[in-house]
Amino acid sequence: MKVQKIGLFGMRSFGKTHTLQNIVNSVNEKRHGYRRDQTPKIKAKDKETRDRIINHHKVRYKNTSDATEWRFEVDWSGVDDPMLLDGYSEADNRFDVHILDVPGELFKHLYQMSANDGTVSNPLVENEVVTKFGEWTNEISGIVIVLRGPSWFEDNAGLILLNATEYVLKHIAQAGNVKRIVVAFSMFELFLLNYGGTAIDLACRDNSVKKIMKTHFEESKEILRHFRDTAEDEDIEIWFTVFSSFGFVPGIGCPNVKIDENAMLHMTENTTEPITDRIYYPYLVADPFLFAATGYRTPFLFRFDDIFETR
Repeated sequence: MKVQKIGLFGMRSFGKTHTLQNIVNSVNEKRHGYRRDQTPKIKAKDKETRDRIINHHKVRYKNTSDATEWRFEVDWSGVDDPMLLDGYSEADNRFDVHILDVPGELFKHLYQMSANDGTVSNPLVENEVVTKFGEWTNEISGIVIVLRGPSWFEDNAGLILLNATEYVLKHIAQAGNVKRIVVAFSMFELFLLNYGGTAIDLACRDNSVKKIMKTHFEESKEILRHFRDTAEDEDIEIWFTVFSSFGFVPGIGCPNVKIDENAMLHMTENTTEPITDRIYYPYLVADPFLFAATGYRTPFLFRFDDIFETR
């Protein structure tokens, strides 16, 4: 069975692991942001991945300290879509997607390396995480980069991540395996707080999502343009999208948040129980990975020029 390996990049507390936990539920329950009659089937490939999906809610806010590999089996049988796959035939309608969840601390180290001509005195250099990451970089065919959506460019961690990723791209481009990068902005529901129960309606319209992205990311346009150019210089296709692990409230459609007396935002989830449809609907969490692995493009993946209308 064909295997596609994907690298998941993001800084600490960006919600990468929580996103992986939601992949199976969001696709199989067709709660991924837009209505489709046909969707692929996804299931955990091994016991380790199943256990992480079931038990991650118990340690949801504990940062990932090691590079972990999540293995999924994807079945495209019965999905008839002209945008389906890049170079796949009917014989390939079942394949595995392996995703390496890279600890955010690694990117601080890579950022230091990029600023010091590839050399830095850091104990992390000898860490097995770095070794495993190095082995993977020669095999991955796609990369998903997670950035915190709201004011990400004001967050130094987001800029460190992009700079570190540029350093990685220049070193793995020689292998020629990486074909696609998806920059996925998280917490999209926070852009829709003012729309109440109509928020989900806007989130399900690709043109509305594109306009919202342009409005909120206009100030960071030149940073994103530079990163786009870096990827394209290495002949790597790059797209942008949004997602939300916490999504929207079932039956109501409003963003899945609440505001307390201190104006702090909290996700309205039941943290003592596993995730189910009764609690909330994740939004677009699987799509970036499916595209990075196969080239399967949905209406909610945009090129830089599509968002900022620079063509």
